[in-house]
Amino acid sequence: MYEYLIGDFLLLSIWATFFIYRKDLRVPMVFVSLIFTIGGILSPAFRASYWNPATVFNLSPGLEDFLYAFGLAGVAWSINKVIFRNKLTKIKNYNIPIFILIIPIIAFFATGILALVNYFFKLYLIYIWIALGIAIALVEMYLRKDLIKEMISGSILFTFVYSIVFLVFINFLFPGIIQRIWSIQNLLGISVFNLPIEEILNGFAMSLMINPVYEIFFGYRVKKI
Repeated sequence: MYEYLIGDFLLLSIWATFFIYRKDLRVPMVFVSLIFTIGGILSPAFRASYWNPATVFNLSPGLEDFLYAFGLAGVAWSINKVIFRNKLTKIKNYNIPIFILIIPIIAFFATGILALVNYFFKLYLIYIWIALGIAIALVEMYLRKDLIKEMISGSILFTFVYSIVFLVFINFLFPGIIQRIWSIQNLLGISVFNLPIEEILNGFAMSLMINPVYEIFFGYRVKKI
């Protein structure tokens, strides 16, 4: 019953470590985490065809969904800056691209519509979700070509750490949880040490999208300390 919550705490422990270690990144981390926490609202759509974890209060969406979204966003945004010792520097006379303001709205409503379609027609929403994340990331790359290197390196690094945490979770803490919670009949059947490829792709796509959000919205560059 507490597997999902424990998994959240594993992710949040990394979040807290980065938060404590890098004082200069605290405000952006909290901002990005809070912005993406709203994604927890969409979790019921994934329970229809992807997975169905138990929550402490038997709610959907549950507390665990929001904690997961909060932790994932903050770690995905900050990991390359912490590990590679990068900092943010303000761009003078920066004008935020108007189009970027529309993307979150489009993404949210598009996902909501897809969730309804998924509920009635049993589409496999995880693949649409991954594609949507990558599509938004490509738009971000187009708008801020100077961030492409950081986006890719950060996404690869996050995916590696995310996968390691997941492997510990499914192989040592809760063996057999994939068969109990994930809808394996709807997956591709490709796994890495029992970790479905869908989780790896999801981690990469979400981190690729999240990585440049603060820099784009508030006009920052990423430089070495």
